[in-house]
Amino acid sequence: MNKITIILFVFIALVFSIISTRIAPPKFFNAYTLELDSVWQKNDGYQDYIIDIDNNENIVSFHHEKINNIGNSIVFKTKQNLTVIYIFQNNEFFISKSLHFADINNDNFKDIMYVSCIGDSIYLNILEYIPTIGQHTLTERVPVSGYSKAHNFPEVENFNIKTLGSNIYFDINAGYSVFPRNIYKYNYNDKILLKSPRNSMVCFSFENITYQNNTYTLVNNTMATSNTRDIDDYAEKLRDAKSKEDTLKTTPKPLFQYGDFASYIVAYTEKMNYAFPPIEFKGATNYTISKHFVRNDSLFIVAITNTQNKENEKEKLMTICDVQGNITKQIPLPYNFAYIFTSNDYIAFGYKEFLYLYSLNLDLIKIISGLSSPRGFFDLNNNSKDDFFAYEKNNLVIYSDHFKHKTSYHIEREYSPFSQRNGVTTFHKDGQNYFLFNSKQYYYLFNYKRNKYTFLKSPFYIFTFAFWLCFLYLIAKVYSQRLEKENQRLEATVVERTQKLQEKNDELAKQKTEIQKQAKKLSQQNKHLEELDNLKKTLTNTLVHDLKNPLGQIITTSNNKSINNLAKRMLLLITNMLDVNKYEQTEFLLNKENHSLKKIIEESIESHQISLQEKNLRLITTINEATVNVDKDVILRVLENLLSNATRFSPHNQSIEINTHSKDNKTIKITITNYGEKIPEDAISHIFEKYIQIKKGNTSSYHTTGLGLTFCKMAIEAHGHSIVAENIENGVRFSFELDGEIKSSTVSQKSYSHDSSILNDEERLQLSPCLTHLKTLNIYQTSDIIKVLNNIPDSTPNITTYKQQISNAVFTSNEKLFSKLVDL
Repeated sequence: MNKITIILFVFIALVFSIISTRIAPPKFFNAYTLELDSVWQKNDGYQDYIIDIDNNENIVSFHHEKINNIGNSIVFKTKQNLTVIYIFQNNEFFISKSLHFADINNDNFKDIMYVSCIGDSIYLNILEYIPTIGQHTLTERVPVSGYSKAHNFPEVENFNIKTLGSNIYFDINAGYSVFPRNIYKYNYNDKILLKSPRNSMVCFSFENITYQNNTYTLVNNTMATSNTRDIDDYAEKLRDAKSKEDTLKTTPKPLFQYGDFASYIVAYTEKMNYAFPPIEFKGATNYTISKHFVRNDSLFIVAITNTQNKENEKEKLMTICDVQGNITKQIPLPYNFAYIFTSNDYIAFGYKEFLYLYSLNLDLIKIISGLSSPRGFFDLNNNSKDDFFAYEKNNLVIYSDHFKHKTSYHIEREYSPFSQRNGVTTFHKDGQNYFLFNSKQYYYLFNYKRNKYTFLKSPFYIFTFAFWLCFLYLIAKVYSQRLEKENQRLEATVVERTQKLQEKNDELAKQKTEIQKQAKKLSQQNKHLEELDNLKKTLTNTLVHDLKNPLGQIITTSNNKSINNLAKRMLLLITNMLDVNKYEQTEFLLNKENHSLKKIIEESIESHQISLQEKNLRLITTINEATVNVDKDVILRVLENLLSNATRFSPHNQSIEINTHSKDNKTIKITITNYGEKIPEDAISHIFEKYIQIKKGNTSSYHTTGLGLTFCKMAIEAHGHSIVAENIENGVRFSFELDGEIKSSTVSQKSYSHDSSILNDEERLQLSPCLTHLKTLNIYQTSDIIKVLNNIPDSTPNITTYKQQISNAVFTSNEKLFSKLVDL
């Protein structure tokens, strides 16, 4: 086995290994697996909750139905039945965004908390779990404050409820009435209610931070307001103003110290006082997004804020301060960041579809693109390490182990499966990690765990490559042994026949009739040997054309466009075989989009330039400006197969035509015509079947796997149409239709030709002696022609191209083109 054969075997084994590994499920070797356990649809005005009620992996569900409508109730769901644990009063409005579950009385059972309005007051409601009866009962209703109504509905909202031990933290945010806008803290054991200082800051979210035996409440998201001044007093002063100067001096009084036309970095102490004077950022539509991180055992707050730059008030700032309110860094942000997330190791900013990942020292680590909406850090794997949760089009994406591993799950039920408030809830069941994903339309229960088969990835790839290499070697070995045995049999036959001939020759003098009889018998035997030899040549030609010639050219030719085209021809053969077998078993899936038909045709022509040039074929196109709704890659392969077929069966120096026209307002018809031998009439109906070979010309004609036209038929039928082959007066025409429409009545006509003379008069004069010599040679005198061409210097680009044209004509036995080129 020579070196070239070994390289060939390694290359083919590598290709087959890559294809085989693509067939294996992509998630099989992922570091983590994300599997959908169950899914159920949401209803308007309903909320579902999956809770580990006793912290012992006993998962139960609650259902809040008909929120703020008649029959508004909280239901406990088990496999056996439904138990109503609380029915809302007729005058009770549920103003929380969701129920909150936490163990606040330290009995290892989660209790339920929510905020509602009854009469003229706001209440914090606590439903304590009573183990003796196995359900929740309303044990406390804590009055919080008064409120105002708009259109007979409370103009207040509770965005968040959080717990820390026996402390319950919750916010109340009013609308245009301004009051109340506070964060409250209620101690369940001491029955003490505290609230933040009076202000008009809108608080969308907050978090509790325990640091050095102190507890802080950091407002994560605040927004500026513009209704915090005494408007009535201001209007009265305007009426009493006697001059323009008095009017300018008249300003409305602020009702609150903080909240007017500004947003803030704000944090509270355990007693709900300001941890430091809120850091203010001016602007009527300002907002501030704040997160905390610990660096070198020091607590810091990082925030995205608006700038105080008067020249550009919309420019954003990144502000970092300590827990005393001292700003340690403040810089303009390079992009219009809309999100900020922090973990024990990272600070992440979101901008459009990009996530910028920084270290806690604010060094940029990496940029992740394609994320439509990041959602932050969660410990989904229960290993005290933060996993990052995001979306990538319709995929849920989780980055784990410091962003080393990416796991995704495609959601097909929704066009945009973005999460709602409390969109991700983690818990454990049966010793495994689960999380509930709350989207716009569905609840999804996912199982997220480390894949125990990840370590098999490298052995699998190695085994696959070794398998294909051994398989190819075995095939070559068996084939070689068969050839050797056949040669031995032929040699033995020749020896045997020679001996018989010698015996017959000895008898020639005695019996002429016997000699003639033996001569006839010998002639028949020679004919049989010729048939065997012809069969051997046919098999050899097929192998040479299908494998050795394209690969030999790839190995011996430098890295240029020609090599790429030859490689594509081999890849097309292999792809046709794989896809035909694949789509016989499964549905032909398409990714249809609108594309320019002209560009698709021109791209397919580009990949056949060398094949056309080899046979000196002229390609004529008559194409409308049309848009077709197709899977571009599939239709491009259809055109490449049809062009390859037309090129193969076209005689030298002929032409191929590609035409398009509108059949009706919804379909475009494409025809590809080549001029040569026709298809036998009895074979036209079978030409698109697998492994059907139509004999055209002598037995040395080029044969392929017979799967190119089969793929074309499957691809066009998958697009909802059919493909037809027919004989015309001087050749064969293939035609098919596609969905689309003509965009312009203009018809583009183009001719691709390779036999035109490119020499000018001076160059012809320079080459005159060589041309005279070439005219005396026949095309089969290859060595002599090459010697003449080698003696011609490459003095101009035209002469170099002209030499290559003659060389192509000689090696493709194109006598007509050769004569035309030398007869200048």
